[in-house]
Amino acid sequence: MRKLIVLLAFACLSLASHPVFADAIGTSVTGSLTFNGAGPTNYFLVSNGSVPPGYGNSISDPTTIGSGIEFGYVDFFNTNTADFTGSTLTVQDVSSFADGAFEMDFTDTYFTGVTLLAGSNPGFTYSFSGNTLQVFFAGTSTPGTYAASFTLAGGTDTPPNNPGDPAVTPEPSTIFTLGTGLLAAVGAGRRKLLAR
Repeated sequence: MRKLIVLLAFACLSLASHPVFADAIGTSVTGSLTFNGAGPTNYFLVSNGSVPPGYGNSISDPTTIGSGIEFGYVDFFNTNTADFTGSTLTVQDVSSFADGAFEMDFTDTYFTGVTLLAGSNPGFTYSFSGNTLQVFFAGTSTPGTYAASFTLAGGTDTPPNNPGDPAVTPEPSTIFTLGTGLLAAVGAGRRKLLAR
């Protein structure tokens, strides 16, 4: 009986330690920024010289989703950023002068759908296909801050889908709950054995 209880304990702990990702929309994302009429150059790549330190894309591509702004581009005319927070992506353009059209593309095997949130500037449109979100900005003749926010739906994203994925960690509350229940079951079983 005791061996059965110990075996059951290990089985429960194995199930309890099923890995989950801390971020609701995946673990890493590949992004690109292109400007209308400027050719196919991806300005989110640090090798193109306009990604200052402090943004996720200044460190790696694909960029790990986490704290801080994942994608940034800065030049004399404007600053373009893309920030993933929870299941929300906020794309922002801060322009000092008239600003041309641009497109941002984001791909993650985790993405399964997208919704444009209310309050986004009307100059933004988007399309979604497969696991890629394309965000388009029509440009502006007026300096200012323009932003759009999206809610992203996600599916399953586990290594090795994205080589830059961080290690997975077990969900602490599930382990604690199952572990507490398991200890109670072992204690009750031991009490019954001692009572015989």
